[in-house]
Amino acid sequence: MAHDDLDDLFDSEESESALPKKLRAKIDELSSKLKELSEENASLKAGQRKADLNQILQDNGYSPKIANFMPTDLELTSESIKAWLDENGDVFSGARLGQPVTEEHTTAPPSKPEAQVKMDMAEIGPESTITVPADLEARISGAKTMDELMAVLRSA
Repeated sequence: MAHDDLDDLFDSEESESALPKKLRAKIDELSSKLKELSEENASLKAGQRKADLNQILQDNGYSPKIANFMPTDLELTSESIKAWLDENGDVFSGARLGQPVTEEHTTAPPSKPEAQVKMDMAEIGPESTITVPADLEARISGAKTMDELMAVLRSA
């Protein structure tokens, strides 16, 4: 608070009864300024933490998107983050940068066990076969509207 601000508060020309009112107004002004600066400080700290965390993740070969799932109270050191990744990294196995996607990481549905295939065949019956018209693919690709496509699929 500048010395001039204090001089304004204690202006001798005004009565002493106005002084508490001025002090309360000044306290309110400073309180709102403090709140504003505190919010700005918290925002800047959060942004800096996110940038630092993203950099550490990239340096360790992980996608920065993992930062969204990390605890906010985790210490921002390479060692603590590496320890957390060692413990939880298997959840993000496909999130390593530059890591080729292996068969293990694909989203293809697992094949049916042999017993399930046999049960399905028993329900259908050995004599029933599914016949697919030879021109079905051409009719599907030739459909120009959704109604035409639905008509082709219903007739198949």
